[in-house]
Amino acid sequence: MIRSMEEFVSVFHAARIFETERETAAKARSQACDEIQRAMRASLLEMVNHLRDRPADQPDGKPQRLRESTVQKLRDFLATFDLRNVVDDQGLKEQVERARALLEGVSTDELRNMPLVRASVREGMASIAAQMDVLVNDRVSSNFRFDEA
Repeated sequence: MIRSMEEFVSVFHAARIFETERETAAKARSQACDEIQRAMRASLLEMVNHLRDRPADQPDGKPQRLRESTVQKLRDFLATFDLRNVVDDQGLKEQVERARALLEGVSTDELRNMPLVRASVREGMASIAAQMDVLVNDRVSSNFRFDEA
C-alpha cells in the first residue's frame, strides 16, 4: 500500500522505467532475431548457389572441379539446421528440407562422375536458389517499408 505522494511518485517512475526498459529489450530481441534469420538465409543461399554452379560443365564439355568440402559444408549446415533455427524460420526450413531430400543418398563422387545425377542436383539447387532469392529479398524489403500517411 502506498502511504505518501512521494512513495506514489517513486513507484510511478519505477514502473515507467521498467516499461521503457522492457520495450527496449523487446526491440533488441526482435532485431537480433531478424539478424539471425538474415544470416541463416544468406548462408544457405550462398552454399546452394555454389553447389548449383559447380556441377556445370566448362566450355570444353568437362565438368568443373567439385570439392568434397563444398558438398560437406552444405551437408553440415543441413544436418545442424534444426538446432540452429532458433527463430523458427519456416520458409528457410522448407528449403532445407528440399536440399536434404535432393542430396540424400548422393555422394560427391556421384556428383562428379554421373552426368544425370549432376544435372538433377544442379536443377534442384537452381530451384532452391530461386526460392531462397525470394526469401532473402522479402526479408530485406520488409525492413524498408514506409507507412503511408
